[in-house]
This record gives sequence, C-alpha cells and structure tokens, in this order.
Amino acid sequence: MPPSIEGTVHETVEVAQNQTTYLSCPATGIPRPSIIWYRDDVPLFDAAADDQNVRQLDAARRLELRQVRVDDDRVVYRCQANNVAGQTDKRFIVKVLGTSPPFSPSFYVFTLPPEYYYRVVLRSPRLCLSVCLSASLSQQVSKAI
Repeated sequence: MPPSIEGTVHETVEVAQNQTTYLSCPATGIPRPSIIWYRDDVPLFDAAADDQNVRQLDAARRLELRQVRVDDDRVVYRCQANNVAGQTDKRFIVKVLGTSPPFSPSFYVFTLPPEYYYRVVLRSPRLCLSVCLSASLSQQVSKAI
C-alpha cells in the first residue's frame, strides 16, 4: 500500500523567535514508509548535519526545531514518505514571528534654505526614500494642474 500522510499537504506553522516547534509527518503505508526531511528542497541531513537545533524524533515522524532564529524567518520544510509502493510528501511553511517590525513609515516635510527645496522623506526599518522638488518646479506643477 503506497504511503499516505494524515492531514493537509500544506501547513503553515508560526513560531516566536528563539522558541521551539515541532513538525509532524504521520505517514502510514505497507510496508511502513521511511521519512526524509528537506529544508528548502535540500535534504536536511546535508543542510543541518552539525545543527544542534534540529532533531528527528519518533523514527523521523517528527522534526524538532529549537531556538528558531531571525535568519529562518520563512523556511519551507518538507517531509517525504517513501516505500516500495510509492511516495508522498507534506510541506510546512515555518514563519518566525517577531523578526521584523511591521511596515509603518513616517513622513517628514521640511524646507532647506537657501535652495528652497521641499523634501519628503519616507522612513521605515528597511527603506529610506528622499524626494526633493525645487520651488520653481513645484510652481510649474501647480500651474499645470
């Protein structure tokens, strides 16, 4: 009997930064399927051979992810169940919460004498955008409208 995995084929798991989470791969089949875990489509034993924060439990039916880090803010894990009758897989999107503040820009408008530039600055943790318009250009735009 080919392998099957209970539940949905895609699952989103949210975990707070530096916390532990478990991914479950309840596979059945005859003969009992073996489980291979992947991280971003790379076999996990290759990608995390020395990673003390990733462990397989229950004959690889569960994956423990400890102290999930900021650099893991969105990772796709996949368990693949294999036996002589076939294979199937399940994907997990792991989102790390609290890794970056929500986008909330601040706007500032000020004049820079003596050039009479009007400057609008958009600031966020990831972006700083500055746009300058001269007074003469602003007057021409106002006249055109």
